[in-house]
Amino acid sequence: MNKIYILWALCWSFLLFGQAEKADQLFERTAYLHAIPLYEAIQDKSEKHIERLAESYYHTFQYDKANLWYAKLMNRSMKLPKEQQVFRMTHALKASGKRKKAKALLKSYFQKTGEREALIQLELQDRYLDDVAALGDRYAIFHIPEINSPYSEFSPFVKDSILYFAAPKREKSLFSKSFDWNKEPYLDIYQTNIHLNDKVISLEGDINTKEHEGSLAITGDGNWLYFSRNMSVTKNNAGSKKAGSFIGLYRAKNVDGAWKSVELLPFNGSTYSCQHPALSADGKWLYFSSNRPGGFGGMDLYVVSIETNGFGEPINLGAHINTKQKEQFPYIGSQGQLYFASDGHPGFGLMDLFVAKKKINGFEKPDNLGRPINSPFDDFAIFVFPNDKTGYFSSNRPGGLGMDDIYAFKETKPLNIQSCEETLCVKLVDKDSNALLENGTVLISDDVGSSRVKLGETAMVPFELACETNYKIKGYMVGYQPKEIAYQTMYRRGYADTITIALQNFEAYEKEQEGLALAKKVEAQQRTAKEDKLREIAMKQQLIKMARKETYVHYHNNRIFIEVDPIRFDYNKWFLRMESENALDRVVDIMKKYPKIVLEIGAHTDIRGQAAYNQLLSEKRAESVKAYLIQKGLDVDRISAVGYGETQPLVICETTNCSEKQHALNRRCEFVLRLKE
Repeated sequence: MNKIYILWALCWSFLLFGQAEKADQLFERTAYLHAIPLYEAIQDKSEKHIERLAESYYHTFQYDKANLWYAKLMNRSMKLPKEQQVFRMTHALKASGKRKKAKALLKSYFQKTGEREALIQLELQDRYLDDVAALGDRYAIFHIPEINSPYSEFSPFVKDSILYFAAPKREKSLFSKSFDWNKEPYLDIYQTNIHLNDKVISLEGDINTKEHEGSLAITGDGNWLYFSRNMSVTKNNAGSKKAGSFIGLYRAKNVDGAWKSVELLPFNGSTYSCQHPALSADGKWLYFSSNRPGGFGGMDLYVVSIETNGFGEPINLGAHINTKQKEQFPYIGSQGQLYFASDGHPGFGLMDLFVAKKKINGFEKPDNLGRPINSPFDDFAIFVFPNDKTGYFSSNRPGGLGMDDIYAFKETKPLNIQSCEETLCVKLVDKDSNALLENGTVLISDDVGSSRVKLGETAMVPFELACETNYKIKGYMVGYQPKEIAYQTMYRRGYADTITIALQNFEAYEKEQEGLALAKKVEAQQRTAKEDKLREIAMKQQLIKMARKETYVHYHNNRIFIEVDPIRFDYNKWFLRMESENALDRVVDIMKKYPKIVLEIGAHTDIRGQAAYNQLLSEKRAESVKAYLIQKGLDVDRISAVGYGETQPLVICETTNCSEKQHALNRRCEFVLRLKE
């Protein structure tokens, strides 16, 4: 029976191992939908399996499930997550409508990594998105059921009333391939007339093949069509990459209405992708997205000149356009402005749409196009008509027919982003008379900078302050003590407030400070005395508690002491007698049992002899006892030896009247206990 069980366990282990190995192979091939059920079936998932399951859900747009497994990964792992992992977790949270939680996650990550500049940028970006959101809905959005299907349709482009777009092959054949990533058929380029409501047909010519084709641009004269296609990369020239892993840019020529003479553009490579073509209005510049070496992030935007005999060298559009994440799907508007999609710039979801105005040497800083063209999901691949008000874009937001759908839009409100501001009026007055102080100065500052303004005769000045910001406001006036107050703005766009800063003249201020200093001194003394008293009571209570437990420890006359047999010394001597050692060993035992107590050895003499001599004798006797205790292993720092001479007799009597018994009582050693301070 045991052999059968062992054999079954081994077979089950091999099965699970094979299942995990198969899941890993599918994941590495980006076949995420196929990998998910295999990872889910693994009973005892490793951190690697949990991470890959979360990534698989992320890449297949199942963001709630991605969030669930990302959370399990964070709870399981003791290591700081990778930056790209945190990036995807925050985007999955945004897609689930949890923007504030996504921000909190990023903030926590940057705090742990000590990235102060990233924390500042995070706050600025969040404030920027609030400013964009304050514009409200800028567009009317229209779904187009005539061209959308249960699959993906994206990358719209219009030329001469013909709408071109990319979509999975609609014509099924025996040799049709499906994409491992999402199980959809491979992409082709389709077209339809936007005015005639024609049926959707496949692009004529040699462009559509068994590979992926999509994301196109047509020159103004209609002679050339640029498009993206999977390149035929072999394992030999792809290095460590797999065959067919890269996308290249191609172009085809219009020959009697059909696209022929397809050619691969010369700046493509065998170890990186070039995709998403866009053309300038004059047809002299080609913009595209690529992960070629030397970029800033995952995918960057580039531009290359189109010359009579070929192409120039691709130029990266720079750090103000490209981020360390992905910038894709460029489009050039009628005024030369650059539209593109990015998940690295401040966005409301996964990929958002942005626009950057043209300037002499490149483009200005891009702006988010706002809502509702941007949603918590992927919004990308925009086409804008020459009026710059209408066009098409792609999105995988809920409510469509398929994974990605094409939408039409119409701009209803200009992109005029204003930072959230409040108006604050600051006035200065005399603290005692409440009179306005003319010609004073107000300095207002936050973490970013400061502003200093001279007041006029009104003794009041308005400031425009950013919302949700902490400020320090300081008032100055000749002959007056400066005063600083804290002020925090809320998120109240257009709100107006007034504050008064009361300044005190130097003479009154100095008198007030003297009084405050004296009051603080008295208060500190009282507090110290109270603390000392409380500490003394607490220590005494602990010692009393100990005295109740120990037979030879007693509380008497407000003191805690160890009671032992008398410590004997010969007359006029300070050396310990042997019969005293047993008594001292009892002291050693108690001291070792309670390591937090300290001991005072108090040695006393009788009143015979000279007082000065008796004082010296008692000190020597105390030191003799101390030496014995140290020899027995007690820490010297826990023992103090004090000689009291004849100053503290137990029996008060005259020398001639004291009996020998009374002298013996006065000639003693006491062992007083207290707690370490």
